[in-house]
Amino acid sequence: MKRSLVAAILGLAAVCSSYGQGHVLISNYVASPYSQVFWAPGTPGVGNQAVLGSQGVQLTLWYGEGVITDPSLLIQGPTFGILTSGGSEAYNPGAGHGPGGYYLAPDQTLATWTAGDTFTFQIRASGTVAQGVIDSANSRSPLWQENAAIAGSALPANANTFSAGLAVFVPEPSTFALAGLGSAALLIFRRRK
Repeated sequence: MKRSLVAAILGLAAVCSSYGQGHVLISNYVASPYSQVFWAPGTPGVGNQAVLGSQGVQLTLWYGEGVITDPSLLIQGPTFGILTSGGSEAYNPGAGHGPGGYYLAPDQTLATWTAGDTFTFQIRASGTVAQGVIDSANSRSPLWQENAAIAGSALPANANTFSAGLAVFVPEPSTFALAGLGSAALLIFRRRK
């Protein structure tokens, strides 16, 4: 009797102190408002159009436990691209960017999730594309939080509650040229003094 009572208490303590494992499927193609990934208006050759899968933009999921307001505190998750099948290249929600600009990130497991926990997420774009090098410091979605929507470890994973889109910035070559000329001028004036 004592052994079974002790075993039951230890078993209950183990259950109460263990962590659950939640997971969430990050996507802007599963639920409205279908916020697209699109090129910033000043991007040469594409303007304000949606990014297509064939253009090679890489997206990365960043996340952290709690309500985080400083993006530098997030940790890097999986890298993924823009969808190229399943109708995503053709679907146009009428937001002014045309069709495309959709992603479906891998199912992100949150190993330390327990009931009531909140996680903060952000999508960031990076890479080198035909128009130049993506300005990854500016090519980011807003931060958003998920909590009860990611409860449990049952499959399929719950979808995110916020459809995150972002503008992908590619500085024009003239911007780099002007920055280089300005730096050179500063160096010349500094040497003279």
